Amino acid sequence: MWRIPIQDQARKMMIQSMQRHVEEPSSACVRSERLCWDLNRAAEGLRVRGQKMTLVLDSGGHQLWALRNWHCSSFSEVLSSNTFASMGIGLPAAIGAANAIKTKHKAAKRKVVCLFGDGGWIMNLQEMETATRLNLDLVVIIWINNSLGLVEWGDLTDFGDRMDFKFGNPDVHQLAASFGWSGATVRAADDLLPTLQSALSRAGRSLIYVHMEPTSDLEFSDQLIRDCVLRPAHLEEGGESVSKHER
Repeated sequence: MWRIPIQDQARKMMIQSMQRHVEEPSSACVRSERLCWDLNRAAEGLRVRGQKMTLVLDSGGHQLWALRNWHCSSFSEVLSSNTFASMGIGLPAAIGAANAIKTKHKAAKRKVVCLFGDGGWIMNLQEMETATRLNLDLVVIIWINNSLGLVEWGDLTDFGDRMDFKFGNPDVHQLAASFGWSGATVRAADDLLPTLQSALSRAGRSLIYVHMEPTSDLEFSDQLIRDCVLRPAHLEEGGESVSKHER
């Protein structure tokens, strides 16, 4: 089947895309490829120590990046809604996962990490109190671009213009402290992995703001379009050439 070599090629392209940005100098913002790469490195570090990570995803542009670039090694490593209509589900889902792990007395063997866009995060951040009340171990990473990035891309694509999707975010340290969490901010790429490793090494709840490159959603959406439209022209199925228009 032509789909298998296509999948292999797509995986190689994704890894190459992430690797291109790993050695880039630390800048004022973190690129999406770097966040995905370092998140995978943090998970691999846990595996070396006999632990695992469950990644919980809220809905949004960050979800596409993570699903495309996350390296699963076993079942129960990713919890994600299958649509974009469920913004805000990330923290309740992560609380459920962390509470189930705690109930089974496996908190020392599996860490729960939740990746949020800042738009979805604001919808349900009051559930931080629930996580505190249940005394759960949880790391929440907020993809900060001060915008509903995927919706903004949709407007630019469909109408050539955008509405005002910009907004501000609460101070991470004051917000975290008010709920009994630890707070951290990452603005430079070289600080990302150490911050993740520090949060994963301790018990309790950590909130991490990661300031992202603002064009990430636009670049990724354009890449998806290219990947869906273009594929090798001479892949064969059953000994016959498969036309690029046959899907």
